[in-house]
Amino acid sequence: MKEHIYSAEFETHQIKISTQESYLPPKLIESIWLDGQLVESKSGSPLRMFASSTFDIEIAGSIKKVELREALKPAVLKMGYQILVDEILVAGDQNIRYPNPSDIQDLLRRGYFKYFFKHGFLFYGIPMGIILTTMDVPDNPFKIVFKFLYVATFMGLALSYMNWRALKKTFGEKSKL
Repeated sequence: MKEHIYSAEFETHQIKISTQESYLPPKLIESIWLDGQLVESKSGSPLRMFASSTFDIEIAGSIKKVELREALKPAVLKMGYQILVDEILVAGDQNIRYPNPSDIQDLLRRGYFKYFFKHGFLFYGIPMGIILTTMDVPDNPFKIVFKFLYVATFMGLALSYMNWRALKKTFGEKSKL
């Protein structure tokens, strides 16, 4: 199992969050320690679009929301992280490519059809349609147009549906954001 350990200093307390993941079989265990004591441990799936773990822990007599965010750093293919306590950054990288939860909530409220057209068809479908149509060009112009629209539509549907489900699971109504 591959393990990542993140730590932060908050007020006079040491917060440590560890993620252990394996892909065969798919398994993820996330744990949080406060001053060396295990507070909570939970399991999930490592096959996710955005890595975000939220824990409600008691610090100095009050319940605090501690969140770990993992995402790519801008312009590099390297992971970065942030630890937030009550939405205040206490450790980690200032800039990571983690989406703004309120923007994603607005995107989800607009509905799947608009998401499919903008992100699925335009962003995924058209480029894949162009690539796959130019790789094997049919003789008939009608077949060219049909193949392009077929590939663009179904690639856009498949990829946008997978992304839509991941966004709903991470940022949907059930999330504590």
